[in-house]
Amino acid sequence: MSYHKFNESQREQVVLRRLKQGEIVALISDAGMPGISDPGMELAKLCVSENILVVPIPGPCALVSALSASGLTTDEFTFVGFLPKHSELRRKRLMVSADQTTTQIFYVAPHKLSQFLDESSSIFGDARQCVIAREMTKLHEEG
Repeated sequence: MSYHKFNESQREQVVLRRLKQGEIVALISDAGMPGISDPGMELAKLCVSENILVVPIPGPCALVSALSASGLTTDEFTFVGFLPKHSELRRKRLMVSADQTTTQIFYVAPHKLSQFLDESSSIFGDARQCVIAREMTKLHEEG
């Protein structure tokens, strides 16, 4: 059964019903770790609220792969994920990030990279380091 961001809310109840009937369900992604900026978070939350055991099976996770090879501090970090689409909300979130000293991981769509770099550098200033990684855990990986 397909399960993606466009049908996630409709499929959750189907999956939940199957789990309650004793079936074993595996959520597999072709693009990263399910539940980390990928479909699966809402399903995991629903299962936990229904007292259904969720068992993660480690697999490719772009943020951990990029972070481990970045040369940046890894003992403490913040996963920000995708920023809001609305410019004012995005700016407010970047202002919060500017006050943090930990390494931060942002997910940015390729067509938004230039905009992100302009906005973040104007808020963060020149003292911050930035590492750009692309297609981590995929065929065309670049770091």
